[in-house]
Amino acid sequence: MKRILFLLAVGLSACSSGEKIQSDKRDTPVLYNAFSHNDYTRARPLEDALRLKYNCVEADIHLINDELYVRHDRPADTTGVPTLLDLYIRPLAERISDNWGKVYPDSDSPFFLMIDIKAQGDAAYDLLKTQLAPYRSLFCRIENGEWIEGPILLFFSGSRPMKTLPNEYSRFAFLDGKFDELGLEIPHTLMPVVSDNYKDYFQWDGVGEMPPAEYALMESLVRKSHSENKKIRFWGGPHTMEYKTVQLKAGVDLIGEDNLQDLYELLTNQS
Repeated sequence: MKRILFLLAVGLSACSSGEKIQSDKRDTPVLYNAFSHNDYTRARPLEDALRLKYNCVEADIHLINDELYVRHDRPADTTGVPTLLDLYIRPLAERISDNWGKVYPDSDSPFFLMIDIKAQGDAAYDLLKTQLAPYRSLFCRIENGEWIEGPILLFFSGSRPMKTLPNEYSRFAFLDGKFDELGLEIPHTLMPVVSDNYKDYFQWDGVGEMPPAEYALMESLVRKSHSENKKIRFWGGPHTMEYKTVQLKAGVDLIGEDNLQDLYELLTNQS
């Protein structure tokens, strides 16, 4: 009976899931630091990240003719281009049902879904609210000002819906902040993550050791973010193992990775 009620709650009667997700690496703990970046470069972006137990994935979307399509660059022709619902939301909904309410059965925190809206943030958000209404119970949300935790934490980067979302008293989506928005008394229940361009703060190329002054700056940004109960992420950084290791040492929460296997091996081989 519990399973039947859960299926009804997330509206799975309206879902068609497509191809089944590959089995996870069951002996691997959930990789809470792992952020699957540049998903558009892979044929099976969500499945690849889930199989390695990444806890954060990114979807780049474009609003075209009243639909949300997943692509880094705006497609001239949407034929064959997957929608956000088909590539991410419906497979996650089915998985959560199969796992009794979680993306990973052994997880103790929400799964992070970052949506990078490439343009028309408020218009895209307006359509997204309509499309995701049947799945509302899947998401961490604010209901009449009260926080309710769900299996997925959805947040927006890129062209953020700044005119609408911050003014909503009830919502199931949040904002990716910027470092210069720290200290502005923006609550983590609106902005749970802050992200910024690595190159705007650091010159180290990721080879050898990070200069002490730059490492101290990274640590200070981490502390400042954590003091506001916000997770921190850098984008645009070097593609080296040394850089990933430095981020882990400094306490960076979400480490972006294009080559999922590389970060998987680093995180699972830690002593």
